[in-house]
Amino acid sequence: IIGLSATPFTNAQQEEKVKAILGERIIDRCDYWEARQLNLVAPLKFHVVEYQGKDNLYQKTIQTVQEYLKKFETNKIFVSVPRSRGNRDEVKILYQKNIENINIYDNFEEFEKDNDSKKLACLVDCQKYREGIDFKNLSFVVIYAGEDPQYHIILQTAGRAIRIDANRPNKIAHCLIFVSNASKFV
Repeated sequence: IIGLSATPFTNAQQEEKVKAILGERIIDRCDYWEARQLNLVAPLKFHVVEYQGKDNLYQKTIQTVQEYLKKFETNKIFVSVPRSRGNRDEVKILYQKNIENINIYDNFEEFEKDNDSKKLACLVDCQKYREGIDFKNLSFVVIYAGEDPQYHIILQTAGRAIRIDANRPNKIAHCLIFVSNASKFV
């Protein structure tokens, strides 16, 4: 079997997971920086924003999301929220109310079909689309990482935006991460 995995090796458990899938015959590995030099992935910029308290988290952060959307030319955004249908629904309602010209999806297939350049296509999910999905034309990811960020999940989720886009050869991927303790994250 010939395959490609973008699974980051962050610890022994992750490495064992990859070996269980691919076996011991891993021909080659490269890190993000080597992949960038080989032009296999787009450049990625992380934007870490610290928030205080859990109350009204999404309400407190919507203005920051709006500011970043204005900075970066994008027509598709993926928003990853903590594991809860309530969190997902709250974010969907909040984004719909506060971001102009937006189509909100919780289904990947519908999100991918949205080619309306006048509206922002936004996919909101808890964990279903963090890995293994090849998003086309995606360059902006928002992650609500919470109090205890799991780095391999952040890398997997951010990885959705670094796919090469033939229509945008100068694409730069952006990942906006909300954490409760930025010093812990850095």
